[in-house]
Amino acid sequence: MANMAKVLKDEISRIAKRELRADIVSIKKDTARLKRDIAALKRRLNAVERDNRQLAKQAAKTETVEKAEAPTAPLPTPDEGELKRFRPTGRTIITLRNKLGLTQGALGKLLGVTAQSVYQYETREGRLNLRPPTKVALARIRKIGKRQARKLLGK
Repeated sequence: MANMAKVLKDEISRIAKRELRADIVSIKKDTARLKRDIAALKRRLNAVERDNRQLAKQAAKTETVEKAEAPTAPLPTPDEGELKRFRPTGRTIITLRNKLGLTQGALGKLLGVTAQSVYQYETREGRLNLRPPTKVALARIRKIGKRQARKLLGK
């Protein structure tokens, strides 16, 4: 009887090893396929990043050329004391924009910010905490008229 138990045990072990080998082969195939897919995706990502860098360089060159071609009229420069006293609010931005007859996008272009930023400035309550370059630009634009604003925008 002991011999029969040993034979059964050996047979079960042999069959289990064969089943495991079949499962392992399919897992190895799947792993190899996934590694190939990952490598292909990495190559595509590198190509897209390279193209993105080239496009960014071209856009920067185009932007530089457009800025050089745009007519620039001298803007009045605010002094230090005036900048310290200048406390813009959302209402100030709205009033200035209406005075100059500009859209949010056009005012944003003059300030060097996006139209979304101008919208956020206008809807904010109380005093605005602007970055220094934006605050200087706003103080400068405050002193110009509609004609000069249109001239600056190239209209």
